[in-house]
Amino acid sequence: MFAEAGYVAAGTTPSPEDLRDLYVRESERGRRRVTRKGLWIAVVAYLAYSLTDYLFIPDVAYYTVAGRLVVG
Repeated sequence: MFAEAGYVAAGTTPSPEDLRDLYVRESERGRRRVTRKGLWIAVVAYLAYSLTDYLFIPDVAYYTVAGRLVVG
């Protein structure tokens, strides 16, 4: 873990500031990854409602699906 952050583990202990910076960097990376996945899931779920448009309102499904694609 410290090797990735540029630390050399040669018997030295990182300072609290270095550890805090490493914590912030690693937690930001995780939050970004989770947020990105969540947004993609939301887009897929939003576009999946197009199937119900075809089933329940087939006369205007073309317009609603086109609108969903433009917005999504």
